[in-house]
Amino acid sequence: MQNYLRKVKSFNTQYDRNITTAGAWLILRKWLEENIEPAIVKNGRKKSHRVIFTPPHFSDLQTIELFWARVKGAISRISSNSSTFEDVKNTLQEQFEILDTESGRQVMLSIVNHVDKVITKLVKQIEEEEGQDFDF
Repeated sequence: MQNYLRKVKSFNTQYDRNITTAGAWLILRKWLEENIEPAIVKNGRKKSHRVIFTPPHFSDLQTIELFWARVKGAISRISSNSSTFEDVKNTLQEQFEILDTESGRQVMLSIVNHVDKVITKLVKQIEEEEGQDFDF
């Protein structure tokens, strides 16, 4: 606790002497977010990139999550009280094998197109809020 309080004090931040460790951590976290730029943002800027953070658990931009949702759907369709681990394993294997077919490529293409639409919508929203255009 003393370490947290020393850090809070070193940042010239007001705090109550009876603050809890959790409270001190919240103050530190806020100060860090306001004053320390993440390395990925700094490195991106050096290469003329802009890093945009998505909300936590925003799986619409994570193609693997969209693929796993499809796989889980296929597994849930075969699930019953009599399903065995072998049934699940076989369905999982079938889903992976589908990726090597034209149908599988179409599924992945539709996922990529979905992500592209979400990104385009986010960029448009950011441009409207900040009044500037992004170059891609």
